[in-house]
Amino acid sequence: MASEYTTSEYIKHHLTNATMCSTDNGIAFNKACSDAGFWAWHVDTLAWSIGLGLLFLIIFRSVASKATTGVPGKMQAFVELVVEFVDDNVKSTFHGKSALIAPLALTIFVWVFVVSLVVWLVIKAVMGVRVSEEEEFDGVDMSECGLEAYPDFTSSRS
Repeated sequence: MASEYTTSEYIKHHLTNATMCSTDNGIAFNKACSDAGFWAWHVDTLAWSIGLGLLFLIIFRSVASKATTGVPGKMQAFVELVVEFVDDNVKSTFHGKSALIAPLALTIFVWVFVVSLVVWLVIKAVMGVRVSEEEEFDGVDMSECGLEAYPDFTSSRS
């Protein structure tokens, strides 16, 4: 799967597979869409985006329907924190009157947060986010460009 590819090969693979586009002959898939440019739809990306959007709607709707006026539960407190954060930012930046701005800002904020979280978790699972212990000890500068960042402060491994 993804571990068989380098980063650039994986991106090229993603951009040519699970792609749908419209051609003169009708709807085409994968390599037939290589020249479609902006109008190519990446089906896997759309599926993840729609799925995460539905997850957001289900969670926030569930919390809204179970909301209490007393001491809130952890999830209700988290949702209230996010809503207040977005509401405060909207009020400080948009001084007009519109019933659409705050819900739109909340949706965009949560959508970006959830998608970024999923991307981070996938990267962590596929490639890892830390360097090896040896590279950590030597310094990433040594493994990346062959130079020590702070040669006066190096120590030998015990």
